[in-house]
Amino acid sequence: MNAQPSVNREPRIYLINVGANSRHQSLARSPLFVGQNPQRRPNFLYVPFYCLNNPKVVTKQYPTSCQSFLNPRRLGEIVKFAHPDPDWEDLTYGDNCNEPRGATLKNAKVNDIFLFWGALFENNATDWQGFTGAKGWYLFGCLRIQHILSANSRISLLEPQDQARALRNVHFRAHTGLPPSDYVFVGQPSS
Repeated sequence: MNAQPSVNREPRIYLINVGANSRHQSLARSPLFVGQNPQRRPNFLYVPFYCLNNPKVVTKQYPTSCQSFLNPRRLGEIVKFAHPDPDWEDLTYGDNCNEPRGATLKNAKVNDIFLFWGALFENNATDWQGFTGAKGWYLFGCLRIQHILSANSRISLLEPQDQARALRNVHFRAHTGLPPSDYVFVGQPSS
């Protein structure tokens, strides 16, 4: 676990691409709801990228709220499993920091900020059939780092509620610990 940042250090900002993006658009899409909104639903829904059977990527079943935005004609190719990270409910994010995509996150410190961005596909309904074909790139979440955990961290030093949040991140393999290359960043809860 990292110590508190020095008093004079300005936080750094990291841009992190997450979710079902262009590469995944034939199988899964995050909808940006357009048109009338009489149900007062949120403007968009984050859909994590799908995963095939790959032992290097930890998965969980797609949340029920996301299943309508998986391509029904291609479900045989989708294993209905996703890599749901960031965990918006628990304000955590994990990454394999030995991979080129996550390598710079090894430099992150407590109080730094992650900005999450990705593709949102316009949808004028509530399922796959409502996609219009238009998409855009959007910032749709942030996390200010409160704790940084690696395989060498002593998670027992965290407050119990922060331990619980961290352990629910998909990178903790069945709550047994982190692989040597993975980090989990625990965000500061909003005050």
